[in-house]
Amino acid sequence: MSKSIIYAAVSVTALVFVSNAFGADLVREKLEGRSAFHPIHFRPIHFRPINLNISRPSIKALPSSFAWQGFYVGAELGRSISEFHNTIARSSIDNRGDQASIDAEYSKPSGIIGGVYGGYNVNMGHNIIAGIDGGLDLSRSKAEVTKDNKVTASYKENYTGAVRGRLGYDFGRVLPYIAGGASFLELEAAKGQIEHNKLNGNTIKSKFAVGYNMGGGVDYALTDNVLVRADYRYQDFKEPPVQYLEDNKLSDKGAEDISLKSHNIRFGLAYKSVSYTHLRAHETREDL
Repeated sequence: MSKSIIYAAVSVTALVFVSNAFGADLVREKLEGRSAFHPIHFRPIHFRPINLNISRPSIKALPSSFAWQGFYVGAELGRSISEFHNTIARSSIDNRGDQASIDAEYSKPSGIIGGVYGGYNVNMGHNIIAGIDGGLDLSRSKAEVTKDNKVTASYKENYTGAVRGRLGYDFGRVLPYIAGGASFLELEAAKGQIEHNKLNGNTIKSKFAVGYNMGGGVDYALTDNVLVRADYRYQDFKEPPVQYLEDNKLSDKGAEDISLKSHNIRFGLAYKSVSYTHLRAHETREDL
């Protein structure tokens, strides 16, 4: 019994001592601004909303695979068919005989033409290509009409040329176009008894004629530097310098009420310079 009382007293004393010591620690840590207990603090989790608006990547239009802008120069070969017309006879039934006489004396001279051409293109935007084009060709068009084994009329072109404005539409490497402008022609034309390029002993001289032209065609880019062309051109020369005899001498007067109409088909091969725009197009494609 006495041992039990002693054991209980010791236990109570120890409990009081431990409680006092722990309480002192709590008081000291409280005064020092600390806590004896270190509970786990859970931070609230904030979920950010997911942006479902996926922006589309901006796609810029790539430059054309071929740039028509720039200079070009080349050679051409074709065929020309010409015909004289009496403007009065064409508009009057009473003068049909005059036209028949012209047709009989001059026929329809034709021949091969060949020479050089060149120009410059500008990109106007919206696939519109504008430019200026010019060329100079040697001509072998000629005609002679004989009667009783004698030449009664002659016609021969020496060279012809033109300066034209062009307007085309860019289909990549294909460029169809229309064109029009001024034409010039050096010719030898005479009406009368002609023998050995002389009219009644007078040497037939070369004369100069000016007119207009219109037509169109298509250019195709074989490579970045090589172009091929098919071109049609209609030319009209008013009052060409047909020479007549006056007092047994050649007259330099133009042929009144007569026009010379010419139809030309040409095929060309040209070299084109590579433009800065084309170089930038290749750089852009390589960057992609």
